[in-house]
Amino acid sequence: MKKIYLTLFILFAAKISNAQLTLTSANNKPVSGDAYNTKGFDSTALVNRSTGANKLWNFTSLTSNLSTSNLTYTVSSTALNPAAFPGASLASFDAFNLSNGYNYYKTNGSNFEFMGVTDNTPSTVSFSNTAIEAIYPITYGTVYTDTYGGLGTYSNTTASYLGTVNINASGTGTVILPGNVTLTNCLQVVTSRTIMINIPAAFTATLINKYYDYYHSSQKFPIISIQYSSGSSSFGPLDNFSAEVNSNSILGMVENSTSARINIYPNPVNDKITISSDVNLPKELKLSINDATGKLVRTEIINTDLCNTIDLANLEKGIYTLTLNATGFNSRKKFIKN
Repeated sequence: MKKIYLTLFILFAAKISNAQLTLTSANNKPVSGDAYNTKGFDSTALVNRSTGANKLWNFTSLTSNLSTSNLTYTVSSTALNPAAFPGASLASFDAFNLSNGYNYYKTNGSNFEFMGVTDNTPSTVSFSNTAIEAIYPITYGTVYTDTYGGLGTYSNTTASYLGTVNINASGTGTVILPGNVTLTNCLQVVTSRTIMINIPAAFTATLINKYYDYYHSSQKFPIISIQYSSGSSSFGPLDNFSAEVNSNSILGMVENSTSARINIYPNPVNDKITISSDVNLPKELKLSINDATGKLVRTEIINTDLCNTIDLANLEKGIYTLTLNATGFNSRKKFIKN
């Protein structure tokens, strides 16, 4: 009898260890304060995009480039133009590239819905019919389609947008990341987005974006995202490839950059901002702050042994670039002052 119990226990444990990953609202839906940091990669060879169960996706041939991203989520009320997106509860921005502006989301219930985007050009796109980015839970075999669209302004010109989004959790298996980091029991989610843009008498385009996102239980966000863009516009054909690897998944890899990585928080900031780094900061750093036009608005020497917090209460609202310099140390970061 004991042998039977032992056999049943081993079989049960094996099923648990090989259970398919399920993305849930509690574990995977973005919330304010989340940050999704990625490193950019290129490819000179065909990337494996196979679908189905028990696949092996080997991405070790990807080569690191200098691009980085820090997608940061915040409550929509602190973003650039919240009044244009009634009903939004969340916004995101790339702390490394604030010129891309803010994306706005509705996060009620099990849905995660994209509402539009605004930036500093100024242009704003607000979808009256939102795009459903996720309906949780998502597991292998989940498929759904949504349509979205609305109006926007681009340099004070009215534009219309109409698109479709298709979600397909189309694969399970093992992912081998650059640096030979191997992760098992991963879920592949393929997202296809098509959008038609029409700015009367100025510009038309049809854009097709396809994302192959791979998830693992160790991370909230994809461990790697392979992205393809194509389409046509008034200015000619469009074609692009990019790969982004979750920085938390490849800790220990050598950076292909001479610049140190720093973090500043909170961002946007109201009064005080704190500086941290993944390397030891020099004792003395020259701090420079430039506004959106490039004008130097502040410079000082800070002693990191005493304090890593900078008082910005007297700084006017706007977008700024913070630069830190010392011998053998150089880093730059954008931030928003509310």
